[in-house]
Amino acid sequence: MAPSRFTQARRPASTALGAVLIAIVAALLAAAPALAANYSVVSGYTDFTIAPATLQPLEVSGLVLYPWGAARVTVSSTTLTIREPVTSGTWSTTSKAGTLRHSGGMVFVRPLTGFGWYAVLWSKLNVTLGKAPYTMALFNESASQQVFDVTGSVTQKVYLKNGHRYVRITGIALPITDTGASDLKLFIGSAPIAAGQDFVATMTTVVRVK
Repeated sequence: MAPSRFTQARRPASTALGAVLIAIVAALLAAAPALAANYSVVSGYTDFTIAPATLQPLEVSGLVLYPWGAARVTVSSTTLTIREPVTSGTWSTTSKAGTLRHSGGMVFVRPLTGFGWYAVLWSKLNVTLGKAPYTMALFNESASQQVFDVTGSVTQKVYLKNGHRYVRITGIALPITDTGASDLKLFIGSAPIAAGQDFVATMTTVVRVK
């Protein structure tokens, strides 16, 4: 059946409207990554997996590593991982850089003969990734110190889950700094870990961003 004159008259307008809509959608898709490249961190966590080569000298020196505050620990036959909540920060999916602020912390305890103990507490870790990466922490809830350096190459995966956007950040290790090694040396007379040695073998962060 031949199309009616009414249908023939509407075709050009429909075609033109469709072309306009396609152009608008294409423009929005092209602009979306640029507009949504920089995010605020809403929540999340970081798993700090301690290097096996670090745990042994700590144990030999009489230091025991525990989670502090909101942090939690997972122990396997070969690894010890401390999970600290991420409370805030920023993240750029374009430059793969930003700041991750944590609550909780990690505490090194050395029991004394008889009663009591010495403790070294690194809390509220602030990990900055990018061109000049570093890691700060509060030393015994007082002065802020750079206890870790940052090495490696950031790898990220951005995904949606239950309507929220998440970023998974991997590829980072945290060697201990001179300052961090000195903190431990104060309580045992010698440094069980040399400055520059990986303390955190792998750092895995998952954050929700907006």
